[in-house]
Amino acid sequence: MKEVILPRIDPGMETGKIVEWLKKEGDEVEEGEPIVKVEGEKTVFTVEAPVSGILRKILAKEGDEVPVTRPIAIITAPGEEIREEFVERERIKASPAARRLAKEYGIDLSSITGTGPGGRIVKEDVLRAIRLRKEKAELRIKEVIKLEGMRKTIARRLSESHRNVPPVAIVMEVDMSKALELRRKMREENKKVSITAMVVKAVAKALEQDPTLNSTVEGDRIIVYEDINVGVAVSLPDGLVVPVIRNANKKELTEISREIEALSNKAREEGLSPEDVAGGTFTVSNLGIRDVEFFTPIINPPQAAILGVGTISEKPVVIEGRMEVRPMMHLSLVFDHRVTDGVPASEFLRKVKENLENPDLLIT
Repeated sequence: MKEVILPRIDPGMETGKIVEWLKKEGDEVEEGEPIVKVEGEKTVFTVEAPVSGILRKILAKEGDEVPVTRPIAIITAPGEEIREEFVERERIKASPAARRLAKEYGIDLSSITGTGPGGRIVKEDVLRAIRLRKEKAELRIKEVIKLEGMRKTIARRLSESHRNVPPVAIVMEVDMSKALELRRKMREENKKVSITAMVVKAVAKALEQDPTLNSTVEGDRIIVYEDINVGVAVSLPDGLVVPVIRNANKKELTEISREIEALSNKAREEGLSPEDVAGGTFTVSNLGIRDVEFFTPIINPPQAAILGVGTISEKPVVIEGRMEVRPMMHLSLVFDHRVTDGVPASEFLRKVKENLENPDLLIT
C-alpha cells in the first residue's frame, strides 16, 4: 500500500487544487505514470504514481484544495485491502462554540479562515463572518467571484509579502535612446530582442556586480545566491505566473528574448512545468506594454527584490544645457529593507540604468 502525496514544488507553496484525475479508482497504474493534474502556486503540473499497482482510493476530488504533503490517493497491490485510517478525511478544525454559532446562523465553516491555534476556527471568526454577511445584505450584489485557484494563491502570497517584508521603493528614469537603436540594428540582422529581455540582462549583469539583492531572508540569516535566475511576470486571464530565466547573466540577449517568448506562450497555454517556475532569485515585472508609466510591484516571496518596468514615452529632457526629446522609461525597484538600505539599493538601480543607457554592455 502506498499513498500518493501532493508534492511541494515551490518553497512558498502551501496548497494545490485538484484539476483533473487522469485515472479513476480501480485502474491499473505504472510507476512514473501521470495520474492527476494539480494547480499549484505558479503552474498546473502532473503528479505521477510512486509505485505500480491499482489506484484503489481517491482521497481528493476534482476542485478540492489540498495542503501540500497530504495524501490524495492510495495505490495498492492487486487484492490488497486498505486500512481504514488511510481513508479518513480531515475534519474542519473549529471550537464547539464556533460550531454551534455557525449552525445557528447557517454559516458554512469551510468558507471561514480560522485565526485560532493551528488555523482553528473560533467563535470570533464566526461572529466576523456573520457581521460581514449582514453588511453585504445591505448592498445590491452584481456578482460574487470565489477567491480560488491561482487568484487565491496570488492573494495569499502577496498578503504574506506585504505583512512580513518591510518594502522600500526607489525610482529612476532611463534614457532608452541607445537601447532602442540597438534593438533596431539587431532586427535588421534578423535578431529579435525585446525590451523585457534587455531589462532582464541589465538586471542580471547588475546582480553579478552586486549580488546583495539576489537573496532571501531565512530567520536571522540573509542567504545570497550564486545563481542569478531572473523571473519574468506573465499576465494570464485569472492571474499571473513568473517563469524563470536561469543563469540570465551568462546568456546572450537573443537567447533571453527567445526564452521569454517561449515561456510566455507556454504559460498562456497552461504548459509550464514545475521546473519552469522554480528557483527564481529576482523578478522583473513589465507593465510598459499596458501603457503604465510607473508602478510599485509587490516583492515575490521569498525573494528580496522586484523591478517594475514602465512604458517608454517621448519626453523633453535637458542634455548638456539644451532641450531634447528622448524616449524615457521609469524603473521602480522595490526591495526588502532587512537585506539592504536605500543607498546601496540606489547604487544597484543605477547599475541597471547604466546598462540600459549603454547597451553595448549587454552584448559583451
